[in-house]
Formats: sequence, C-alpha cells, structure tokens
Amino acid sequence: MTTVEGSPELLAKAIVLTDDEVIALGARAQKPWPSPIISVDVTDASEIASAVTRGARSLIARGLVDARETESLHGDLEGLAEPILNSGLVLSTYLVDSDFKFLAVGLATAAYVCDDDAWINEIIAPSGLHYLRQESSARCIDFARQYVESCFESGTASLRVSTDLPIPSFACAMRKWSEQEIHVAAFRQSEAFRRESMLAIDDERDALESFESFQSALTYLGL
Repeated sequence: MTTVEGSPELLAKAIVLTDDEVIALGARAQKPWPSPIISVDVTDASEIASAVTRGARSLIARGLVDARETESLHGDLEGLAEPILNSGLVLSTYLVDSDFKFLAVGLATAAYVCDDDAWINEIIAPSGLHYLRQESSARCIDFARQYVESCFESGTASLRVSTDLPIPSFACAMRKWSEQEIHVAAFRQSEAFRRESMLAIDDERDALESFESFQSALTYLGL
C-alpha cells in the first residue's frame, strides 16, 4: 500500500501543512478547504474557530504568512493554495466504509487544476498532514491510478492500522468533470478470494453501475 513514509518522492519539494493551517487558509479566502480534514470536527463551529486561530499563528511562526501583512502568503505557498481554493477539485482518491462514508485510514489524495498541464497534487496522511506540490496533470493521474491499483492489490481490509478503527470496504477514485457531473469508481477486493469487484456511482442519476474489468472502471474515470 502506498504510504507517505514509503515514498520519498512525495516528500521532495512538497510544502507540508497541518489540518489547522489549511483550515486557516480556507478562512482567509472565505472558502472551505476542499480535501478531507482528519483531526478537526468540521461540523463544530467552535472547533473550526479554534483551528483557524491555531493555524493562523502556526503559518506566521513558520514564515509562510507575513506577520506584518497577514494577507501575504509565502510565494511557494501562494502558488499552491490559490489554485486549490479557486480552481476546484478535479480528482481524488480515498477509503470509505460500506455506506461510502470517508474513513481516515491510509492515504487520501486530491488534485486541482493550476493551468492546462500543471496540477496541484495533495496527499493527505492519516495524521492530518497535507503534502502539496505542483505536478503535471499526467503525473497526478498516474499517482491516482497507482493508489487505486495498490489498494486493489493489497485488499482494503489490510489497510486497517488499528483494531480500534473500522475496516475500509472500498477504495474510491472520484473524477469531477464539471459542477454538474461527478463520477466515482469504487473498488473492493475480497480478502479471502481476492476477486475483482467494482462499482461506479453516477451522482447525477444516483445509480450504481458494474464493470466487466478493473481497467474499464479506470477508463470510465478517464484514468
């Protein structure tokens, strides 16, 4: 299974932010940070307010925000955060339970359009750390493919990191084509038989579709 620690290339030249810091960046732009937040209950207004305060202080302490001009971001961070908050999420991968609710185990990924060929790749670790770096669109799509294939090969049940945490039922890849069209392919593998099983959810029709092969589901997503 792909991990941050086992993939030095994910760490190279990446800006690493905490959940608090990305929440603070979202508050600064008056927009929610679009990727999963692990360590903060985003349904609790008081927790969000506390995270904004902690995150803003941390960004200043780390020199990522100018203490004298709090609207000014460090150049590298601005080039990553602005597309994330303004262009919209285009592709993500994550683990879910049997009701397709997000689970904070394993990695989650998100990719955002920066320009025609350059995307922002975000890796979200179970610790609540967000690794941001600019990549080509092809590399972002390839990473999403590797993530799904890795989940499929290892079996989602093996991704449980603690007996106190739920076992993921599906590894998902979501592709956003437009505001009206979002497709999700979900991959599940029997731990006992390791047989292929995959579903796709079309949010517009709220219907399930089955695929004949692993590759056909990836093709459906444009991967």
